[in-house]
Amino acid sequence: MGKFAETGWRHAKEGFDELRKVPSRLVKDEVFSGKAFSKSQFEADFINGIGKTIEYKSFIFTSKLQSVAEAFTDLTKKWAGDGEKIAVVQRITTKNGVYIDDLSDWGKNLGPTRHSNAEKAIQIQEEVVLKPGLLKQVAEPVPIMENGIHKTINGMKAYFIDFIEVVN
Repeated sequence: MGKFAETGWRHAKEGFDELRKVPSRLVKDEVFSGKAFSKSQFEADFINGIGKTIEYKSFIFTSKLQSVAEAFTDLTKKWAGDGEKIAVVQRITTKNGVYIDDLSDWGKNLGPTRHSNAEKAIQIQEEVVLKPGLLKQVAEPVPIMENGIHKTINGMKAYFIDFIEVVN
């Protein structure tokens, strides 16, 4: 990673650990993360995936808002590979998330001015940071329904996938 990056990562981790000690910042609730996948990658990663774990070696930046995760599925569509794309909204039950929205560049204090040209749905992200570690899939993908119809986001069928944070 390089000495400079390692030092920055260590300081960020220490800072998030200190913020975790502030009761009003600790999040033990459902948060959302969104990403687009190719259909083949979606099927390989998540179909029949109950009990599978996914390792994150860095921080996981999530939101208290489903709408932010949905917006990120659209933003990541161009990197989802070839063929049909699927919008995935991960619903993560966290045990030690840290609320950082008031500190974040994309939060309520800085987002609207620093990113005024960005899509409104992501200017204020209600950001929650999770520690590096494991997420465990606890259910099969579920279609996101809107008015009784399978929701699409920019032409992609949208699915929820439920995870729990595995705390070390």
